[in-house]
Amino acid sequence: MIIRVRGNLLRNLSYKKFLIFIIIFLPLILFPIFIYSQSVITGYIQVVSPNGGEIWKAGTVHNIICQGQLINSSGVVYYGSWRIELWKENYKYMDIISGIILVGPGTVMISFNYPWLIPSSIPTDNDYRIKVILYIETLPPIYDFSDGYFTIFKHFDVISPNGSEMWNRGRVYEIKWLSDIPSSPTVKLELYKGSSFKIPIISSTPNNGSYNWLIPETLEIGNDYKVKIILNGYPEIDDFGDLNFEIIDGLPPEIEIYGVNAWWENEIDIDCDGYRSSATLCVSGYLKNNSSSSVAIIHSIGLWYKEAGSNEWKEFCGGVWGIIIPPNANFPFNEKQTISGLSHNLYDWVREIVVGFRWGPWDDPDLNDYPMELLSEESTNVVDYMFYN
Repeated sequence: MIIRVRGNLLRNLSYKKFLIFIIIFLPLILFPIFIYSQSVITGYIQVVSPNGGEIWKAGTVHNIICQGQLINSSGVVYYGSWRIELWKENYKYMDIISGIILVGPGTVMISFNYPWLIPSSIPTDNDYRIKVILYIETLPPIYDFSDGYFTIFKHFDVISPNGSEMWNRGRVYEIKWLSDIPSSPTVKLELYKGSSFKIPIISSTPNNGSYNWLIPETLEIGNDYKVKIILNGYPEIDDFGDLNFEIIDGLPPEIEIYGVNAWWENEIDIDCDGYRSSATLCVSGYLKNNSSSSVAIIHSIGLWYKEAGSNEWKEFCGGVWGIIIPPNANFPFNEKQTISGLSHNLYDWVREIVVGFRWGPWDDPDLNDYPMELLSEESTNVVDYMFYN
């Protein structure tokens, strides 16, 4: 009987210990679970820029902007991290930047404005997106993509004129630029004199790297011009020529021509009908370089004429030569041109004949479209007299 009592006491004691264990330790076990179940974090993150349609140049800085909001309904501070990634089409191309984030109780506003220096190694294309991700402890990631694709390019550069060119008024020149922007919007071309806007060249032309520009004959001559190219719709994307170029009229301002004389060599040949069939024109004179540096030009000296009823000068003959005139020096020329195939009809439609001179840059041997400069009236009289008499 005593043993049974003792056994009941033991059993009663074990039961009491179990109750004490339940009362004391069970809340400690359930409290974290209760807290976790109540600590729900809700919110969002959003890519603001770039968000589709932007055109950014590699090697330049552009701001990646993200904004969002998190609501922490518990009294617990949560640790997390964030990361910004560059995606190309449907795959991750590279990590851009990452960091740590603390989410305290209540509402937490999130704002990223990261100045991103775009690596020059990134290939040109128009299928890039930004992805931003938030990782908050064991919660699922919160993320967002750019709504649309944006473009990264490498080249948008004026090639010509890019410094030291001399372009004549009234002549067509090719403006050249290098562009690898794949979406190929149009471009605008402008002319600047010094640091000031001068005239529009063209408001919209295809972004194909070339535009033929007829320089207005009324444009002021000067040596401080630059061409500016602008991507239409994206005024921040532009480029100037690296150095000034010159717009001139006729000879370079540092070159003058003087002492010109012209004559026919020997007798003018007479054909069987009694008309002049060929003759050799001789022209001599000097080109003077008034500058302190050498000037290299391609030039042509020949015969020019006006047709009856026209004020337009046309070239009848002329050879092309390249010369380099030293600083502050005179360059003598003595050149000959044989004129052949003349007929008596020439007298019917030619009303004036003179000796003319035209020139162009050393690297442009095609002088067909360069304006010519008439030589002295004295040479005109000589040529007219010799030709008509």
